[in-house]
Amino acid sequence: MSFLEKNLRLEGNPEKKKYRYIIPEGEYTIKHSLSSGSGGQNVDRRATKSELYFPVFESQKLTPEEQQEVIANYPYPHEISKEGVIRITSKEERSQKQNDESVKRKLLENINFALRPKKKRITEKPSWVKKKELKEGKRLKKIIAEKKKRRQPPEIPE
Repeated sequence: MSFLEKNLRLEGNPEKKKYRYIIPEGEYTIKHSLSSGSGGQNVDRRATKSELYFPVFESQKLTPEEQQEVIANYPYPHEISKEGVIRITSKEERSQKQNDESVKRKLLENINFALRPKKKRITEKPSWVKKKELKEGKRLKKIIAEKKKRRQPPEIPE
């Protein structure tokens, strides 16, 4: 389970995840290039590496506030250019189609992670034990301060 899956807590079959935000196919472009790694002759002949480019600020699906939030909270900031274009690559699989699916899935996971609802922090009242410890700590501080004062040389009046 990836970092994003743990934090998104997406239920159900990993192949059929329910995403809150879905990016239409016309809003991103996928380019292909030669890939290195396993695959034998297939790697040398076919462009199996997939690169997905998603210009955040040109998206019709996201509101301007959501666009800013995606840029601010995107889990991998090194994938975002100065112009606000997200670039995701995949070359793990041997086929172009599988790498295409992989970059699309990564984009959806990352966008949904960046736009997840923020949990409000609930402040608690300190327990009576904690209050007692704080009072004890203050009392000890005063005792230590007095000890240190006594260690200093006496003041000689002129």
